[in-house]
Amino acid sequence: MNNRRALITGAIVGLVVPVVLYLNARVFGQTFGGAEVAMWPTSILLIATEGMPLVKGFVVLFVSVLLNVGLYSAVAFLTAWLVRYLSPEEAK
Repeated sequence: MNNRRALITGAIVGLVVPVVLYLNARVFGQTFGGAEVAMWPTSILLIATEGMPLVKGFVVLFVSVLLNVGLYSAVAFLTAWLVRYLSPEEAK
């Protein structure tokens, strides 16, 4: 996997995960546990939305999702780079 594809894949996964988890929490009333926080680590920012006006709450949500996209992209990029760097055919 090249760098660009890894970044795009990481960004897509980083966007889909929080959207699904947020909708799951809002639609089905599921609470966040350890697994959800592990999949969406920047969701910890949502604690700040308690008692906040709606618009400001959505800004915090947007920032949280954006940071998650960046985090997943970085992890995917580093993973792809390490796989390519450590692959036997690169050693030749």
